[in-house]
Amino acid sequence: MVMSIRRDWGASVLNDDQPLARFASIREPFSEAPKCCHFDDKMRVLLIVLTLGIFGSSAYADEVTLRSSEGATAFVAQGNIIDWNRREIVIERPAGQPARYAANRVLNVDTDWPAEYLTGRKQIAEGLYRTAVPNLLTAARVEQRPWARRQIMTELARGYASAGSWVAAGDTWLAAIAG
Repeated sequence: MVMSIRRDWGASVLNDDQPLARFASIREPFSEAPKCCHFDDKMRVLLIVLTLGIFGSSAYADEVTLRSSEGATAFVAQGNIIDWNRREIVIERPAGQPARYAANRVLNVDTDWPAEYLTGRKQIAEGLYRTAVPNLLTAARVEQRPWARRQIMTELARGYASAGSWVAAGDTWLAAIAG
């Protein structure tokens, strides 16, 4: 009785001389890849490099377009902006060594900004100064990077001044440059 139950479950291996012989013709589901998905070692390395290039680049989120030292051409430096003030911009490059450039060479900075900052800038451009100020205040509170917070505070001072709040604009401007 017990033996028949074991046979039904495929476990009659106790009395068999070659218990796995009858399973030899059954292939494991993923024992070999289909021909269309077979990659040699070079292809595997290429796929790993491409994957790291796509997903590994997120560690350096900032792209800074700079004028060359001669001024005739421009180039893009990728990395994390460590500091940006009126004198220089410091970018942590993928190689690890910070690169320093004169601030007057910066043409464009592409970075992640808080949503409130982008909304506030749009509202200032549309002339909605009083509605822009609360968004910029929130963005200044949320932003962790000192150089980016200074940029937000500068926009906030502009919003205050455009709304006619001269004292608040002056205080915000002084706080921005004091850093």
